[in-house]
Amino acid sequence: MKKTLFACLACVGILLSCTKENETPSNPTLTTDMEAINVDSEGGSVNLKVTANVGTTTTITYDSGDGWITLMPKVLKGDGVLAFTFSKFLDYDATRTAKATIKGDGVEKVIPITQTGRPKPVATELDLDKYNVYADVIGGSFDIAVATAGEWTATSDADWCTVENGTALGVGTFTIKVAKSEDYQYRTANVKVTSGSLERTVFVQHVGTKIGDIVWANANVDQPDTFGETCETLGLLYQWNTKKGYPSYTVQNTNDTGCSGDTGTVVPGFEGGAVDAMAEKWAEENDPCPDGWRVPTHEELKKLIGDDAPPANKFTVDFWKLQGMTVSGAFCGLDREIMKAECTRGNLNGAIFIPIAGKVNRDTGTQDEWWNVMLWSSECVGQTWDMFGIWMCSANDSDAYGTGVWYGSKTAMSVRCVKK
Repeated sequence: MKKTLFACLACVGILLSCTKENETPSNPTLTTDMEAINVDSEGGSVNLKVTANVGTTTTITYDSGDGWITLMPKVLKGDGVLAFTFSKFLDYDATRTAKATIKGDGVEKVIPITQTGRPKPVATELDLDKYNVYADVIGGSFDIAVATAGEWTATSDADWCTVENGTALGVGTFTIKVAKSEDYQYRTANVKVTSGSLERTVFVQHVGTKIGDIVWANANVDQPDTFGETCETLGLLYQWNTKKGYPSYTVQNTNDTGCSGDTGTVVPGFEGGAVDAMAEKWAEENDPCPDGWRVPTHEELKKLIGDDAPPANKFTVDFWKLQGMTVSGAFCGLDREIMKAECTRGNLNGAIFIPIAGKVNRDTGTQDEWWNVMLWSSECVGQTWDMFGIWMCSANDSDAYGTGVWYGSKTAMSVRCVKK
């Protein structure tokens, strides 16, 4: 009887004990040793100490991104440690956020989580592969390579000159787009590239190129009051002090084999002969250059190719098209050796290119020279039957030229204009 009573009392004690252990405290508490978690771009581990008199479950909710946090354990029976592991965040100057919600019976606490990305590098150097662009009438696209450590931005100050892919970080390339000219006017733009406090400028010239204090057209006169679309356009051959132009019969051969021509055919409609031009200067009303341009003086032509300070050293004739042009012609305006080494199609580096177009003989009306670059000046030689011009050619791989030469006024030659 005593044994039975003792066993019953023991069972009652166990039941009372179990009931007490499973009861929710009348005052549930939950605290943590941190109110927020902040980590840098490298991520890593963070331990959050939890003090609670109830069991808790923790869930993670992402505000940006997903899956960049690992949590072990998620369930605590009371006091414990939540171990968070964060992956790397390699975005520049960015943040991503989430929150950990710790919840138990009667208690809840939210821990904000913030991870910052990498700081943007500070650029100490900013270099471009070119600082000048020279665009023909037709315009075009020009790639500019950027070398820097930081973020950079390229912007243009002209609506006809736009920038594509103008923002990047570190080494990259942007493109300058130049719209075709409809009025043949010389115009310039500045494309600024900035990275932090650093700034560089690409100077864009369209339709013309400034050499010294003179702006030269980038192409020969084609039809009256127009330029050729590119520097490789031969253009028309003009008689002196007229707007009368004739086609060139210079033929550009393929495979870098120079050029040739038809010297026997009379140019259709040609009106030649020994004629007194009755003028000492090319009259403005007869000037075939577009508005804002004019035929150059004899001295300006000599200055262009360097004959104002002999020996001539400011032109070189690429007869065999070794420098990438599709036509033979002369690079003019810079030191000869620099042009041989650096001037190519699409990157004239401040020179101008004049194609070989030859001349039409004033008496025969045939193109008796096709192998020379030949240009009119605006001046006579002291009498009004003959006019100054210049010629350039490449003979036996050495550049030959003539500046003190004159031609009858009915000779037809190329015109390369200068800005008024």
